[in-house]
Amino acid sequence: MQRRFIPLLAIVVVASLLLAACSSPTTKPEPKPPSGLAVSTEVAAWGDSVVLTGANFASEGMVDIGGVAVSISGWSGDRVTFTVPAGAPAGPQSLTLTNAAGASSIDLFVGVDFAAGSLEDLAALALPKGTAVRLGAGIFASSSSGLELDNLSLYGRGEGVTTVASGAGSYLLLLADLGFELTMADLTLESDATFIAPSELLLPAVVDTVGVNAVYQLSATRGGDLLSSLGSSFLAPQAVAATSFTVRDVSLERASSSVLGLVTVNILSSGPIPIVYGGDVRVENVTSHGTPVALMAVGAVDITGLTMSGQGALAAASIMADVVVTDSEVTSESGAAGLLASGVQIMGARGVTVTDSTFDVHDGVVLVQGTVSFGGVPIGGPSSVTGNSFKDFEQDADILDGDDVGDVYIAFLGDSAAFSGNTVIAEHGFWLESTAAASALRDNTFTLGSAGFPDALFDVSMVDGVVALSRNNVTFLKTGGLALYAERGRFVVDDNAFNGHAGSGTAMRIVQQYGEALDVEASGNAFTGFGQALYLGSPSSPSDLFTAHINGNVFDFIIDAAPKAATVDGIAASEADLDATDNVWSTNMVAATVASYVTYIGGDLGTLQVDPIR
Repeated sequence: MQRRFIPLLAIVVVASLLLAACSSPTTKPEPKPPSGLAVSTEVAAWGDSVVLTGANFASEGMVDIGGVAVSISGWSGDRVTFTVPAGAPAGPQSLTLTNAAGASSIDLFVGVDFAAGSLEDLAALALPKGTAVRLGAGIFASSSSGLELDNLSLYGRGEGVTTVASGAGSYLLLLADLGFELTMADLTLESDATFIAPSELLLPAVVDTVGVNAVYQLSATRGGDLLSSLGSSFLAPQAVAATSFTVRDVSLERASSSVLGLVTVNILSSGPIPIVYGGDVRVENVTSHGTPVALMAVGAVDITGLTMSGQGALAAASIMADVVVTDSEVTSESGAAGLLASGVQIMGARGVTVTDSTFDVHDGVVLVQGTVSFGGVPIGGPSSVTGNSFKDFEQDADILDGDDVGDVYIAFLGDSAAFSGNTVIAEHGFWLESTAAASALRDNTFTLGSAGFPDALFDVSMVDGVVALSRNNVTFLKTGGLALYAERGRFVVDDNAFNGHAGSGTAMRIVQQYGEALDVEASGNAFTGFGQALYLGSPSSPSDLFTAHINGNVFDFIIDAAPKAATVDGIAASEADLDATDNVWSTNMVAATVASYVTYIGGDLGTLQVDPIR
């Protein structure tokens, strides 16, 4: 037998290769995130079965709609079958499939399609409350004098593409109850009156009372019953089921010349006072062409990107929360018929925030108020009004016809409030009323007065606390001046410029209204073009000290006789600490001359010290 010999080197090489092969781990393919998603339907209602296909689904994972997990009945590497849960958020949502490697999403509209038909046809479907309806292109009109849609969200295909119309002289009532988050978006609303309101009256429930502090549940409520229930109790908000109505990317058009507009109140309800919407109201990127917008709610009111033009007014009020208005442009002209003819009113029980907006009002009022009153008890919260333009004009120069106002009113209550970086043009005046612990009026520009009014006003009143006026520039086009009124508290007025009109008016008027402690510090201010420098008065018999230190200011106008330096009215030396020293009084003046130009009415002579002067 012939023997065959295998070289030793070959055996070693083969063994080494076998060893290497045995010791190398098996390489597994890395998992891939899901991709190529497609869905069996664009629109699915609660309870519908939906099929999601694609690639790289892996052997397991999860699917959610708007963050809510779905019930999965079948899963493979490229196909998932699931049921839309009743808790899925309605309207356009993201359908997301997630596996160990990542996630991928596709759009899904949770609701029903309504491609064409009348609003009566839509109402007749009797869809479950909270259903989102995707409207088709075209006009969805009502032939009724009034139509109700029961807790539905309406989504169009775009402004000018989808139109919801209630017709001239008729109304649309969008019922919106507690616990539903509803939306109207991407359409044109052509209506003289659209009401967003609850279907029934829900009284506030007292859930806790400690002394005078009662906690009330937020709910849809009739205003009068709310006031009656509250009495004189202070309010604190109570969390409840989410309730909101959002109006987004909507164009508001009037159907006729007589309009009530878009209103979150059911004024059609029985009883002397209408039912107010009980949740939060959000308005985003809405355009109104001559249609009033009145957003009154128990919850918060949030307005972003609102554009209004033509006749009609804006009212935004929360009776238990705050109001926010940002990046909006409101032009309100006179002549509209309806709930609000013209003007701007913004009021929040928990304060207001108004920023980067323009308000142009003709023959109406501009009112921004971080407080409301219940049963005579005011409540409020921190407020900020910054970076805005306010214009209030009289239209016809007839101040006796009752429709001309020309005033901008600001009211604050709470721990803190700021009015800063604004431009104000008012043909009559500007009013600030502060009950806040600390209010600041800084870096604003004011132009006040017009030919239609005999005077121009810049009035700041305080109940208590501290009000600071700094770095403002105020120009009076008619007789006027700075006027400070206080029940008690402290004013700090520094580094402002006040420009009077034609040598008339009093540069600074300080009034201690009820004889309680008042402290005023004014320095670094420049006053030009006035007829008199100061008025210091206390019409009530003071029970506490009246302190005013007016130092380091410039009064640059003709001061050549009494009372052009000052009038001191009803102030006794024992009840006052008044000095106006280190000021510039016109030109070439000495202390004795300035003192001789001070007039005293009642009280004690020499109460106001003016020496030394600059």
